[in-house]
Amino acid sequence: MHGGPHEHGDRGRRRPTSHGARDEARRRGRSSRLPRGPHRHETPRHRLLPDHRSDRLSVPFQTPALCIITDERQSPERTAVVVERACAGAAARSILVQLRHRRLATRELQRLAEWLRRITSDHGARLILNDRVDVALATSADGVHLPAAGMNVDAARKLLGPDLMLGRSVHSIDEIRALADAPLDYLQYGPIYATPSKAAYGAPHGEERFKEAIGASGARPLVAVGGINAERAARLRALGAAGVAVIGAVTGAGDPATAANNLLSALEQN
Repeated sequence: MHGGPHEHGDRGRRRPTSHGARDEARRRGRSSRLPRGPHRHETPRHRLLPDHRSDRLSVPFQTPALCIITDERQSPERTAVVVERACAGAAARSILVQLRHRRLATRELQRLAEWLRRITSDHGARLILNDRVDVALATSADGVHLPAAGMNVDAARKLLGPDLMLGRSVHSIDEIRALADAPLDYLQYGPIYATPSKAAYGAPHGEERFKEAIGASGARPLVAVGGINAERAARLRALGAAGVAVIGAVTGAGDPATAANNLLSALEQN
């Protein structure tokens, strides 16, 4: 799931012009459609890396955080709708959107990232890319989340620089300890509860093991993932979680705004 919302988010957000609501309505109307890119062919990763944008902000991890992982089974259009609704209906400054659409070609992924970047910036939320440092840099995202089998942490940090957020998935306490000195801003640990999306990682760890993981992580923020709803989010926060990461609890909800609000309210109880 640097994690927390933009501390200086207003500098990166567009303000309505003197035409006020009319211009705002036109802008939001455009945000509901995936922008068309000028290129037909996929852009190689190395061509994206040099594009550093001056409007990117340094944002430290802030707790409690709600990390909404996009559902790659959903279309880019549906993904944008879910993110827009979740950010508009909640305390968006505590929301971290993790874009994980691994099957998209680079050009399509970049277009979706640019779209979500506009949405999250408008609401003061944050955007990170799953694994793709190149796309994160090209689209002024707030950082990158590395899967356990992803890019080397030191290599990713060198590309991102010191100011952008860098997190990593871990699935055991041994992994947490092995990364004690790694240049990471947070770790995402799970699955805590049974969930189809994390079945490949074995049996769920449960709350007792999560308490051990909290101890092993020390001062580094630990985000819980796997089968989390609002009730479980409150319990995990009480155990020391810096936040929770969810997929279906928001992306599969009939009302993503209410779902995000309920999760954030649960996290803020402790």
